[in-house]
Amino acid sequence: MSHFFIDNYPQPDGTHEVHCVGCKRMPADKRYLGNYTNVADALMEGRKDFWQASGCEHCSQEEPTSGSGNTSRIGTLAFASWGRFR
Repeated sequence: MSHFFIDNYPQPDGTHEVHCVGCKRMPADKRYLGNYTNVADALMEGRKDFWQASGCEHCSQEEPTSGSGNTSRIGTLAFASWGRFR
């Protein structure tokens, strides 16, 4: 399990990146999401406030692969982006 954060300000494409502790690209202005076992769970939490959230490419590459082996493409997974309207 790792601690995850989300950028308070969007990237030029409008997405807010989710970072894990130790990421070299983690911004100074961020919000704590919580302690999760993988980036996908942190993305679901981040999308409650910022519906255009994506996984940091740097964090996704360093994350150890699980049994499914899909963690390197976590930013491109199709999750529902309902935000606060669930």
